[in-house]
Amino acid sequence: MGETLQLEESMKTAHLNDSEYLNFCKELSIMAPAHTELGKIQRKEGIRSYNALRLSQWSPQFETFMRNRLIMGGLRYGVFGDPKKATYDNVGSVIRRMRLYKKTGNQEHLVDAANICLCEFVDQSGHPDPHWSPTDDGVHVEVIR
Repeated sequence: MGETLQLEESMKTAHLNDSEYLNFCKELSIMAPAHTELGKIQRKEGIRSYNALRLSQWSPQFETFMRNRLIMGGLRYGVFGDPKKATYDNVGSVIRRMRLYKKTGNQEHLVDAANICLCEFVDQSGHPDPHWSPTDDGVHVEVIR
């Protein structure tokens, strides 16, 4: 129970540096990021648990990049839910940034695309009929190697 609470609190704050994050993974016996030695060992041994998957399926570094850019975006473009904020072509902008990432490999475009997706989800300004209808349509990420 205490470990779950500690895990929940960590996920809320998500302000751990890399060393703290790896130590946190070791303490709770959860999955470390794949590129770390601990992560490689865990994956080799096939360690899987809900908590392990929950933490391994997120990147604190990516979240930090997102949050920093969202703060700047709030200053430049307005904050979420502001009725005076301009309307943007969020969907087209995400597509352009993903094309840029595919061409250049610059991961900043991934962060920008994720943030714009978040803006679209919250403000719902780029699609004429935004809605939430979860389905499993059988369309999944293509394996390339």
